[in-house]
Amino acid sequence: MKRIVLLCCFFLGLPLAAKAQGIAYLEELSGKVQLVRAKALKDDQGRSVLADGDKVVTGPGGRATIVYANGTSVRVFESTQVKVEAASGLLTASLLKGGLWANIPKKSTRTRFALRSAEAVVGIRGTSLAMAASGGTTNIGLSSGAIEVRNGQTSLHLGPGEMLAGVRREGSLQDKVQPFPYQIHLTAPPSINLAQEASLRLRLRLTSNDGSPLPQGQVYLHANVGDLQKPQAVLFDERGEAACEVIFPSQQTDQTELVLQAVMEDQWNVAAGQAIVALSGTLKQDEVKGLRSFGEE
Repeated sequence: MKRIVLLCCFFLGLPLAAKAQGIAYLEELSGKVQLVRAKALKDDQGRSVLADGDKVVTGPGGRATIVYANGTSVRVFESTQVKVEAASGLLTASLLKGGLWANIPKKSTRTRFALRSAEAVVGIRGTSLAMAASGGTTNIGLSSGAIEVRNGQTSLHLGPGEMLAGVRREGSLQDKVQPFPYQIHLTAPPSINLAQEASLRLRLRLTSNDGSPLPQGQVYLHANVGDLQKPQAVLFDERGEAACEVIFPSQQTDQTELVLQAVMEDQWNVAAGQAIVALSGTLKQDEVKGLRSFGEE
């Protein structure tokens, strides 16, 4: 197998020419990220995109985002290995070890998507969730939407704010359901106008749902509208507080609201939150007829 090591101290997005090939592409790389290739797929400028069977491996402090052809994004945490796969109309992110967070938009349902580890398979649609795998067990936490989790013996439906802790290949799932240990409270302005560049000041507060001490760590920010400019790292302080500024360049979109999601980039301390911001200056629905998302036929 061919190994490519990417050392980054900044966020990187591949150009549209590279995004048009393969089943996924990488963006928002930071730290040490290794690409283990199953196929030597490159675009006409020699840049690599992700093909079926490729692995994304992050080292300590390394992070990356995998964006699939159907719009699904998978945030790969540090010290993690993820394999991308595609077969029979199903896109899959296989977590070999470490942790990740995935966002599957409701509109990207023309191609099915699943998350899997050695212990569990998660069927998902219009969902945001976290997964961590280590030592023969998997943790799964659902922040929005609905999922069905299956291991080798049984299955279970999980609701928002619930997680499964210590899932194994065999055994019951019902006794492993518990609430998120932490919650992120995200505060943003009520509305913005995307007809011009917009700056948003965000405030984040981490709280414990069971009285546990607050962990300190890095936060990942995700938006349903593209071209978000954000700090490379947002960190909670010892009081569980953080603040940052994000910028949206002037752009056109058919979205009527901005959904901002904040996720704790920690394999075992699951926390998430979101804020909804009204959008103005966007395209009307009749203006976007004929426009297609990346990967649609």
